[in-house]
Amino acid sequence: MHRDYYIAQLSSGQLAWVFRDIREGWFVHGWFG
Repeated sequence: MHRDYYIAQLSSGQLAWVFRDIREGWFVHGWFG
């Protein structure tokens, strides 16, 4: 299993911890407070 993790910022300014699975696509792993 290989995942690349990123911090994504939504248009509202909220930050999310997201990862990309090579076969499955993008997923939210968690939210920053």
